[in-house]
Amino acid sequence: LRLLFDFGIPVFGVLGNHDYAAQSGPILADRFRQYGMRLLVNESVRFRGVKIVGVDDMLFGEPSFELALPEAEPNSIV
Repeated sequence: LRLLFDFGIPVFGVLGNHDYAAQSGPILADRFRQYGMRLLVNESVRFRGVKIVGVDDMLFGEPSFELALPEAEPNSIV
């Protein structure tokens, strides 16, 4: 990861069902932030013309495609 940071490339992360099931989500989220990573929870960012989307876990989280992609048309395939 250091190499990515050295070149100014941001690092993004999304927690998943195994993180929640193992109850390690809060620990991982803190580590992400400590190392300068951005945790995407129901949000999206654009980096060099590419849209990167993070949606919370379907089983253990509170997923919201509407928050992650507010500009998407209802019932559209993304």
